[in-house]
Amino acid sequence: MFPDYRVPQLLHTERVLKYSPELDTSVRSCQEIPAGSEQECEIRAASVQAVESMSAQISSIVGKPVPPIQIDWLLWGLGEDSISTLHPHHRTRTIFY
Repeated sequence: MFPDYRVPQLLHTERVLKYSPELDTSVRSCQEIPAGSEQECEIRAASVQAVESMSAQISSIVGKPVPPIQIDWLLWGLGEDSISTLHPHHRTRTIFY
């Protein structure tokens, strides 16, 4: 999956990702989270892990591989379709995503 900002935003809104109270306050108040910081890396790593887990679970249910990238595309689209109902996304200035 591509650990950008929309998928973590959707996963957090849907309570798949749980942020610490401090991180939640920072994200909801649109404070910048520094690129490469522990918080930014944890958001992105947790998003990758969540999508990998979804991929494995869905694959076992349907009986064939469902690649994480397909889950990513689905989640991205759901996030784009429901922007107005999502919590704010984390803000990180970077050229790497």
